[in-house]
Amino acid sequence: MNSFLKFLCFLFLIFLPQPGSSDTHIEIPIISPYDIEILPADFKNNILFRSKPTISSYWMIKPNIRLCLNSGVTELRLRKAVGFWEYLGYEFGTIRVESDSLQCFSGGNNNEITIMLVNSSVEMGENIAITKTYYISSTHEIVKSQIYIHKFAATKERVLEHEIGHALGWVHFNQPYHLMHSHYNKGGHTASGLRISVYESLIAEIIKALN
Repeated sequence: MNSFLKFLCFLFLIFLPQPGSSDTHIEIPIISPYDIEILPADFKNNILFRSKPTISSYWMIKPNIRLCLNSGVTELRLRKAVGFWEYLGYEFGTIRVESDSLQCFSGGNNNEITIMLVNSSVEMGENIAITKTYYISSTHEIVKSQIYIHKFAATKERVLEHEIGHALGWVHFNQPYHLMHSHYNKGGHTASGLRISVYESLIAEIIKALN
């Protein structure tokens, strides 16, 4: 096998969804194998080896948040989770709390993160929550995010903070005790590498890579 084919196999393994993943992203590689060498070394290593937390997509606006109360998540619990990300420098738009609305059953509107109860159309597997993030393939700018959560996990520590991280574009980062760890029992409250300044720098790198 020549070196180029080995490289393609390596990329396939990197982007292959991991068992037990608690998110469902639209999996479009950030870069093509042909473009990888033009990237700055730090960003290239971050993508390939995930030595630091990284994003697959991003918001260019302050996303609104719609909480559907049938999810089991309370407004107090949501505001605590949002506060975690605000402490890291993130800003959000309007927070709407609803007991029953068309948006709660239709998947929410564009420009918002919608928190909903799991329904029969959502394949959860063994996950207690998943996030679906929809973004423009040519830019990776997020259009909307949907968080689906089982009622028994609605008050569980760190779950909502973790899923909001996915809704912002962060992918799994399997450092012990890190918030974005793919396995709940191995995760924690560590938020190293998640601050808004890092987020903004990664956005700039993605835009540069795609242009």
